[in-house]
Amino acid sequence: MDRPSRLGLHKQVPRSISSAFRKSDTTDPVFELNICKIATIQHNTAVGPDSPLIHPNDPYGGHTVGLVDSRRSSQKRAHSAPNRNFGYWYLEGHSKYQDQSQYRGRPLHETLHTDFRMSLLSSNAKHLNLTGFMNLACVLLVVINFRMVLANFRKYGLLLEFPTVFKLMSDDWPLARCCIKVHISVIFAWGIERFIAPLSTRPLTIPVIFLQILNLSIILYYPYLTVVVFKTQPALSAVMLATSVVWALKIYSFHHVCFDYRRAVYNNEDVTEICKTRMEAKAASSYPECIRLFGLYRFIIMPTVCFQFYYPLNRKIKWMHVLRYFAEFLFLLTVARIIADQYIVTTVTSTFSMEEFKSADFIVVAYHIIDRMLLLSIPVLYCWLTMFVVIFHLWCNFLAEITSFGDRRFYGDWWNSSCFGEYWRKWNLPIHQFIVRHISKPLNSLGIPWSIASIIVFTISAALHEYLISVPLGLGWTGYVFWAMMCQIPLLIITRADFVKRNRTAGNILFWFLFCFTGQPLGVLLYWYLWGVKQGSIVRP
Repeated sequence: MDRPSRLGLHKQVPRSISSAFRKSDTTDPVFELNICKIATIQHNTAVGPDSPLIHPNDPYGGHTVGLVDSRRSSQKRAHSAPNRNFGYWYLEGHSKYQDQSQYRGRPLHETLHTDFRMSLLSSNAKHLNLTGFMNLACVLLVVINFRMVLANFRKYGLLLEFPTVFKLMSDDWPLARCCIKVHISVIFAWGIERFIAPLSTRPLTIPVIFLQILNLSIILYYPYLTVVVFKTQPALSAVMLATSVVWALKIYSFHHVCFDYRRAVYNNEDVTEICKTRMEAKAASSYPECIRLFGLYRFIIMPTVCFQFYYPLNRKIKWMHVLRYFAEFLFLLTVARIIADQYIVTTVTSTFSMEEFKSADFIVVAYHIIDRMLLLSIPVLYCWLTMFVVIFHLWCNFLAEITSFGDRRFYGDWWNSSCFGEYWRKWNLPIHQFIVRHISKPLNSLGIPWSIASIIVFTISAALHEYLISVPLGLGWTGYVFWAMMCQIPLLIITRADFVKRNRTAGNILFWFLFCFTGQPLGVLLYWYLWGVKQGSIVRP
């Protein structure tokens, strides 16, 4: 009798199981039990120690899957086929199961170490679940930050003050007046492309170029002049200057796209082939009639910097989403204001009033600055992340909803960046798309290598960051932000090394450390010191 028949496995046993018995010459019962396990697994068994198919007093702890009580098998011997509903096989001829409850509590009966197992935290461990540690980290984060809140409130109290409407109107009325007057440039840009540029058969003429440059200069220079002359609030001044820069980029994109269409028509090129989509080509074919003032204003409000003749638009506005985005925008803006007033301002102000800062010993001053940088890094990081959500998620989605703009991809997963180049590509997608579309690729089409084009783009970006930080503070051209960004070019090369590419985690850690725990707090301390010296609130040591 072959081994499957001797063990009582019926004819329905899979061939692989039966052949395994035939090929083996061993009579080890453990081998026989393992074969039963295989048969059970192949039939999608969900049998465990608590299953009614396993004897409650199974001396193997419920692991002898496929073995059943001989009394139970004798009662169902008529059913020779395997029970596929439960996934076990009846065994006959095996040694009878004996009730071993009498041995319960005997150390000799409790054989615990029967298998080769590794520790859960070993490097080769699989399916390791660390959810509990993640929960612990979240709890620690909440507790530590709550302790910081209590300590700050006990020391300084509530410092948050909301300006009244009258104060805003009286102090920042020049900014509001400037914002109204800048709209004239939008109308002027529409007039250039709608009426003046199509008059010439050539794609671009000197008068059109002069009018476009003049219009862009007005958009950039008039807000700058307002901020410098009227000495407005730095935060609102920065918002005004940033808005003027974005509008100037939008108008430039508008003129560039219209010029490209006129060039295609002048060179008898197939516009349908040039455009990626049929809808874009169809909308552009009616130039200049397709240039409408309402459409241009819609583009100005849209959360994109790249002009197109056709955009994917939603059919209707979801007003509940509009209200939700606006409410969350106001709430997180208030949170950012609280963090700035309660933690950043108080920490920076006390930094330059301590005796350590006025010490003649360089080591003491350096230790003091490093200590204050580490203390300042956490609230600066929180404020920065909050403002990222406020601007790139809530405000951009708010503008997209009220304009029915369909493409809501405003940022990538920059938090997973392993190098600074990846961060700058993913942090601000509207600006990045503008740079690639209107600067990098046109320069490359003229024969300029990508490396030189990248340096040109980085230089322009560094100059704009210097402009948006130094001018609102009334510091003029300091050069610190400019050269800090230009120094990122070597970091771009370093973070592109093979070691960083192979170890993205190491690159991501280096990015977070250099950007958030070194660069940002140092920049805040430096520019607060320069601004305080200019205002007379900080005395040079």
